Amino acid sequence: SGPRGGFERSLVFATSSPEDHLMVPWVLEAVTRAGGVDRTHRGWLVRDEEWEPFYRNSWSVSPRREPWRVLPDGPFRILVGEGDRLDRVVFEGAGRRLQLVLDESLAEWTDDRGGTFNLLEGALILGDRRIEGRILDVSEGRRLAEPALGDWLFLRSESGWSVILKSPLNSEEDAEFQLWVLGPGEEEEGPWSGVTLAWTETRTYEPARRPIPEVFTISGPEGEISGRLEVTSLQLETREGEGPVLPVDGLIGVAGEIDLGDPGVIDVYGVMRHRRR
Repeated sequence: SGPRGGFERSLVFATSSPEDHLMVPWVLEAVTRAGGVDRTHRGWLVRDEEWEPFYRNSWSVSPRREPWRVLPDGPFRILVGEGDRLDRVVFEGAGRRLQLVLDESLAEWTDDRGGTFNLLEGALILGDRRIEGRILDVSEGRRLAEPALGDWLFLRSESGWSVILKSPLNSEEDAEFQLWVLGPGEEEEGPWSGVTLAWTETRTYEPARRPIPEVFTISGPEGEISGRLEVTSLQLETREGEGPVLPVDGLIGVAGEIDLGDPGVIDVYGVMRHRRR
């Protein structure tokens, strides 16, 4: 049997075109237990902040030595290239056909727990259209006794900038994040540490009886970075727990603006991966 814990691979395609505010996030989870591995695959198609959850499937497999490996699943297929590199994700089912094409890696960062954030050139094939963009490929893992993996955000701008933020561990409100930036000409900056993402407005998410953000304020050390994001969509699930406050897991759509100093203020939209145990 393999290592015990939770493993996650997330892929988020996002355009930077003003005509096509398109995103396709995939969240692929594997949780090991004594008798096997519980897997969940979730996929969304996002057009102009309208979220369509087009796929969700949970199933169990026998114990695996490498439970973090992505497995095909019915209408969800993968194409793997040299060195086990994920080249393509293919979905054909329920009247929907789409593919994510993972091209050249532009930059790769590692967080404080060994999670990898790989930003790639990529494309979405939607029906017979090919739409260019960037793909964030995130690989994370934790042992069973460790806290949840923490939040991360992937933000895109029409001017071609990509911004990635990652919090440590199972942090609550006003956590300190690391921030990385990749410009339209592939100029790379960061990581900035000590970037605060404060929940300046919240409300109660009733199914889990816990606060969730409505507005974030971003502030960096010495005022180098600032910004404001509003929540545009909640794609959250309540997980089993001992209550009364229950775990939540899912994605949060966000949009707003961020001042990175040199490029000035840029309008951004994107997704937050949100997990609370």
